[in-house]
Amino acid sequence: MTDSFWIEFDRVALGSATQIAIEEDHARRCSYRELQSMSCAVADLIHRSNVARQSVIAVGIEKSIEYVASLIGIWRAGCIALPLPEVIPAAVRNENGRRAGIAATLLADPSSTLRIQLQASCRQPIRQSSDLAYIFFTSGSTGAPKGVAVSHRGLVPVIKDQIQAFQLDRTTRSLFYLSICFDASLSDIGTALLSGGTLVIESDLQALPVEKLLQRIENRGITYADLPPAIVSRIGKQKCHLPESLSTVVVGGEVCSAEGIDWFSSRLDLFNVYGPTETTVCTSIRKCQPGELPTIGTPIAGMRYHVEPIDGDASKGSSVTVGGGVTESLEGELWISGPGLASGYVDDPELTDRKFVTRGSTRWYRTGDRVRRDASGECVFVGRIDRQFKLLGKLVEPEEIRKRIVEHPAVAETAVIPLRDERGSVRAIAAMVSPSHPSGLSVTSLREHLQNTLPRWMVPTTIKVVDAIEKTATGKVDLDATWDRVNASATEMRSPPDDATAELLRSLWAEVLGHDRFGWDDPFDAVGGSSLASMELIAAAQAEGLSLNPASVQHQSLRECVHHCDSSSIATTARLDSIVQELSGAIPALPAVDPTKTCDRSILLTGATGFLGTWVLDALIRQSHGAKLNCLVRAGDAAQALQRINSARRTFLGIHAEPLCPDDVRPICGDLAAPQFGLSDGQWSRLADQVTDLVHLAARVHLLDDFQTLRSVNLDPLVTLARLASWRRPKAVHYASTLSVFVATDRQEACYHERDRLETSTCVYGGYGQTKWAAEKLWWSIAGQQTPSIYRLGLLTGDTRRGVGPQHDQLAMLTRGISALGQYPDGIEDLCFDATPVDQAARGLVRLILDHHTGAFHLCGPESVSASRWFAAMQRVGTELTPVSIEHFRCSAQRYQRDQANAAVDRRDVAAACLALDYRAMAANNSRAMDLFLATKTRFDATRANSVLQPGGEQIRSVADRQLETMARVMLESVPERAQG
Repeated sequence: MTDSFWIEFDRVALGSATQIAIEEDHARRCSYRELQSMSCAVADLIHRSNVARQSVIAVGIEKSIEYVASLIGIWRAGCIALPLPEVIPAAVRNENGRRAGIAATLLADPSSTLRIQLQASCRQPIRQSSDLAYIFFTSGSTGAPKGVAVSHRGLVPVIKDQIQAFQLDRTTRSLFYLSICFDASLSDIGTALLSGGTLVIESDLQALPVEKLLQRIENRGITYADLPPAIVSRIGKQKCHLPESLSTVVVGGEVCSAEGIDWFSSRLDLFNVYGPTETTVCTSIRKCQPGELPTIGTPIAGMRYHVEPIDGDASKGSSVTVGGGVTESLEGELWISGPGLASGYVDDPELTDRKFVTRGSTRWYRTGDRVRRDASGECVFVGRIDRQFKLLGKLVEPEEIRKRIVEHPAVAETAVIPLRDERGSVRAIAAMVSPSHPSGLSVTSLREHLQNTLPRWMVPTTIKVVDAIEKTATGKVDLDATWDRVNASATEMRSPPDDATAELLRSLWAEVLGHDRFGWDDPFDAVGGSSLASMELIAAAQAEGLSLNPASVQHQSLRECVHHCDSSSIATTARLDSIVQELSGAIPALPAVDPTKTCDRSILLTGATGFLGTWVLDALIRQSHGAKLNCLVRAGDAAQALQRINSARRTFLGIHAEPLCPDDVRPICGDLAAPQFGLSDGQWSRLADQVTDLVHLAARVHLLDDFQTLRSVNLDPLVTLARLASWRRPKAVHYASTLSVFVATDRQEACYHERDRLETSTCVYGGYGQTKWAAEKLWWSIAGQQTPSIYRLGLLTGDTRRGVGPQHDQLAMLTRGISALGQYPDGIEDLCFDATPVDQAARGLVRLILDHHTGAFHLCGPESVSASRWFAAMQRVGTELTPVSIEHFRCSAQRYQRDQANAAVDRRDVAAACLALDYRAMAANNSRAMDLFLATKTRFDATRANSVLQPGGEQIRSVADRQLETMARVMLESVPERAQG
């Protein structure tokens, strides 16, 4: 049987009677003999008060010699210590005392010889079972306080293993830094006293800045300190000089920053410790090394680790225990067993049964910590299972965001908070950060760092800089208090003008965002407005009869949204023409090209990693017979560029698509939007000398973006391409346009011919249609001695064999949205969309390129697909659909979007379905830019294209019902976000 702490202490005191045990505020000193005598007097006081053994005694004394003597005295008396210092709010102290059933309270009494008095409880005391040593109430970072009852069985073995690992002895001067509300403070006390060293108490430590803290450590000759991770991180980031006396530092409780670990571990012995309160202070230790993020370490004091797969996550590994330590499971929840396990939670048997489970004959504690086993067999802390949440259908681990934030050199510590709506669903992420240096930090710099290290949807929408992060009494981040601070610092909502539109928009913002904590000038995306939310806002506004310009939603403030809500997404062709004239005036006309002198053909392809570009590149490889293929790809190096190309091939051509190598294609690392594509003068010159054909497929297709947003991708790069076409070696121009240059305008014609020009339109709807109209017009305006090849593509759909297309194109989202509702508006059956299988379009386009055909060509299906055919295909693959009135459909969509039980990705698809149908089915004129059914009551003549393609059987064919079924099945089954969630 393990001896109690007081017995081990007496052994040390016997051989170190005159050694200083505790030094308080550099003024009071207490020897081991004196401390032993004080603790005996406390035990006698308890006995004389008729307090029964194993009764709970609260300690209402602050960190001091008297506090330590009280703990040892309580244990001598066979009772249970419950620290309740005044730093804990009175109401919480009272409640914790009630739940624990305290029999008495020890209080400071400077007037008495012992300086301690015992105050009996007016409540009926509760005697706890077994040999308990102490109770600590802990809530971690959130939740109601839990009273953890721990026995003597594991305490002394933990302390002895720590003393050995940290190499503490009679010369040790240990800084008592940690709060006495925190069970780890017992380690500070125990390691100092059971090693025969001196425990140094400084009552004002918590208020000291790091520079003065380090100065105090040096002045007091401290050799050992257990410091919070935030302090270690702050010192490391400020690169403060460490005191010569300090030889060992322990850090634990939270993950420490890499800067802190590197700074300390390269100068002294730094140890990372891990252990929940429920497992007696500490269960494992790991010595840190520079350049390495530490694991949680090797179990100590007879403890064992086991990694249990998380429900629904069993694919990450098995749960077979290896050698009494970690398990074969690569990732899961950490379970702990051994002599240090707590008895349970006071006054909460249900929670005890849930957290302490028995497997066979072994009792385990479920930590709630997600860990991952590394190659060495040790466990790496990943995050808290109970703090994970879903955002936009994706699982978010706040610890990952926290780690990325503290990587920033100007951040000392942070708290990551999910912002929830009134239904409890997370709509955005907020972060509170405190700077590592008084000069502060740049939120812009921090946001850029996060955008480079986290997925876009994990970057906090709100970042607040504060002097310090709120903490619980145990020294951990207090999420409740931090959340209150976020609310308190939210921008005050200035009263909008007395305008019905402004009031309606404000209420719609609040409804979609799930909160009203936004100001008149707060940008939509800064207060939680994701792209999903913007789509929901557009649909909600239209349901209220409000015409809302999609371009005014995503990045604009409420004030700007109101200001632009009546402005149109329509641009006149006269305005667009003036932009084209300005651009064409700065570039030379296209040069003449002799197709007979292209035996050494070298093609520069843009957009090679896109949907169309992947298929065109594949067709070029199969059909070009010796032409050199150069692909402009945004990447860090050629290997990464080739990796992106092959990744796109696997996505769109299938997992068995043969990967390309440098012999097949030459990647050119560049940026289409940069001057000279970001290439050096030498690279640019070589490109100009070698390339014979420019095949420009790259474009951004986003129906919610306006002209200015899309211009930098869809229009402006043509200036650089035109200059390249005419510089040094003349180059043929091949451009992928779209039939939207006709159908996204005010033209209403029964048939559009390839010979038709753009001038007869007077208005163009939507940013995408506008930029593509202007781009095609620019090529025609600089034609000069060369007629460019313009390929007007229809609505590109999945290939004829596998039916795989972009998961987020308009048709796919409409399909999933209609399927989610199980209904469609009655009367839309005759609406039509074009269907152009991408593989056929790519083969036809490549044939036109290789045979040197110039002019305009329509690459589209010979007949459109009606909504009735499409819905029938959906039904044949298992979707149940019912036609309903437009009003009924609109109400169903509203209910679906408001029901947070529905997956976020499904609600987005329903919103997209509403937008795709609004113009035709709901007569919402402002939604014309998002009209999917552009082929209704019209057709597209492809005589010129077919005259070239038909002889070789390469013309685009009508889509058969079987192909429609394949496409629909793929769209309905492939939802990446739902799989990740």
